[in-house]
Amino acid sequence: MKILITGAQGQLGTELRHLLDSR
Repeated sequence: MKILITGAQGQLGTELRHLLDSR
């Protein structure tokens, strides 16, 4: 369970970074 949550958080972080880079 913890691994799944960590994976989801990592995906969200990557998407957020992409949005910030696009700015």
